[in-house]
Amino acid sequence: MYTPPENLESGARLTQEEIEDAFDTDFGYYVKGINPRRDDNDDRYLLLFANEDGPYGDSVTHGKFEYIGEGLEGDQSENSPGNSALIDAVSSDFPVFFFYTQTESTKWEYQDQVDVIGYQQEQRDGRQVLVFEIEHENSSSEGIENTGSTTHGLYLVPISDYWRDKFRASVEKPLDLQQYEDVPPELSGIGQLRIWATTETDGDKKQSAIDKMEPGDYILFYYDGEIFSGGRIRRSFESSDVGELIWSQPESRHIYTIDDFTYNVPEIERVWNMIGYDGRQVVQGFTRVANERVANITQEYDSLSSALFGSKMETLPDE
Repeated sequence: MYTPPENLESGARLTQEEIEDAFDTDFGYYVKGINPRRDDNDDRYLLLFANEDGPYGDSVTHGKFEYIGEGLEGDQSENSPGNSALIDAVSSDFPVFFFYTQTESTKWEYQDQVDVIGYQQEQRDGRQVLVFEIEHENSSSEGIENTGSTTHGLYLVPISDYWRDKFRASVEKPLDLQQYEDVPPELSGIGQLRIWATTETDGDKKQSAIDKMEPGDYILFYYDGEIFSGGRIRRSFESSDVGELIWSQPESRHIYTIDDFTYNVPEIERVWNMIGYDGRQVVQGFTRVANERVANITQEYDSLSSALFGSKMETLPDE
């Protein structure tokens, strides 16, 4: 995960050269609006720029805002480098740093990191453009719970080829803890359970998603282009010892246990439609779906459970 520059503070006003120095990069003759970048470790990040002369004005300086994709003439393409990177940011965990400048200013104001919530194609001025919905991270709601709703969160979690067999052994089949001579205190007194984890992170977006996980939250697992299983969070905690014991991976220290595990899950097309995601139907990183998107689902259906799993979750018996 890319580590942001230590001395970069929200509200700082920087020249192009100062931004290049801070991020150890080179824009060339001028700054483009969307700038996909990779550091020396090949970790992705994105620098996003808007100016008052564009279609933005002051509407981009706080809260949610629309951002028009790259391409000044003709229809904009989802496959251009900048637009493709913004689309990936919808479901990925790499950071997006946002800068804004006023007319005739020689400096860019750093507006902190932003989340790319989604996008859609729209007909504007006789051509198709990509309109991205973006929100400043420090202005997003703290959770549906603050609105008085008891709606739980929704997580999308990809399973890689490397972890597929491990997932079968500790989630699809409940893990028998009696096989171990000794277990960490977090697992003491438990016979078997379905358990999974995600790795430690330096990314604010992923860490925020981890910190917000609560009992009762819903989770869908993704592998090889499909949503293939799901369940509900019973408990979450942090323990490198558990990660080492179960998967020989102390880095997998953000642990959660799973109840109501089921294969009775919707196809990924339906999930994308319910959530309101556009573009590629790919889960590229540990993702908590934005609260407002979950709220929209619960407004349309009786509950998040009925929307995802039907009127009744058809769970598997413990084996």
